[in-house]
Amino acid sequence: MRPTMTRTLAWLPIVLSLLLPAACGSDEGAGTEGGLQADASNDLGSLDNDLGGIETDTIGTLIGPAPVIEGLLPTMGPTAGGTIALLRGSGIRPGATVTIGGTAAEILKAIDSGRLAIRTPAGSKGGAEVVVANPDGASGKLADGFTFADSDAPKLDLTSLTPAKAKADGGTVILAQGKGLQPQALIFVDWEPRDGLVVQDAGHALFTTPKLPKGTWDVAVTNPDGQSDTLPAGLEVMAVADLKDPAPKIDGVKPAVASTKGGTVVAVSGTGLVDGSLLLLGEQMVDSWKVTGAESGTFTAPAHDPG
Repeated sequence: MRPTMTRTLAWLPIVLSLLLPAACGSDEGAGTEGGLQADASNDLGSLDNDLGGIETDTIGTLIGPAPVIEGLLPTMGPTAGGTIALLRGSGIRPGATVTIGGTAAEILKAIDSGRLAIRTPAGSKGGAEVVVANPDGASGKLADGFTFADSDAPKLDLTSLTPAKAKADGGTVILAQGKGLQPQALIFVDWEPRDGLVVQDAGHALFTTPKLPKGTWDVAVTNPDGQSDTLPAGLEVMAVADLKDPAPKIDGVKPAVASTKGGTVVAVSGTGLVDGSLLLLGEQMVDSWKVTGAESGTFTAPAHDPG
């Protein structure tokens, strides 16, 4: 009879995340004030030969290098608009505007000179030109940079975060729950994309918070098909000293070996364990986790590859 394969749970990182209680400008050249002679503007207009290709407009205002658009993520979204997308490029100046298919997009946040978080406008089905225009008039274009297309996938609905509080110094594991989550979805916190969203299934996804400023921030998820949904003020970021509950700590698990077929009941010992906490084996959430006391809990090991 072939022996049942086993694995050592101690080798798998076990991460526990608490559910905290609810109580807890543009550059301009010389002006043209009254009395400025006509030949003065002509002299200013010739400066492009001496300034490394910087252009001027017809009245002599200096125009900086044009912004460059590398692409949008995602690259598509519904014709009704509303896709929360990341525009990537370079040379994007404060106050820049974005149009898609000739219609203005909403600037949610100018992250830096190479990234803008935007909300797409409504558009006609098919490819659309994306234009970024800096306040000085310099602009960059990307033909067919975004495609308007309606998806047949289930509607995305982001309903909650557990926990809804996070440490300002980062490292809090958050469970996002809802419907219609797709693999490779993006998550935005304070309108900045955050790495590491792991979609467990259509209703659950996990991410670990980076360092964030204290405050209450909107959280949004965007699927690859362009569907987006937002939890306004969904995450409160606090200093560690302001958090009511201590961080959980796992001291050990028994047994430390389980069948690859699953079904082994495992006891966990530690400190700071509370009802509503999450248990992860690697990046897999364990639904059977149950807290039995401040220093103990149990779960039934799921099926897993050897290791």
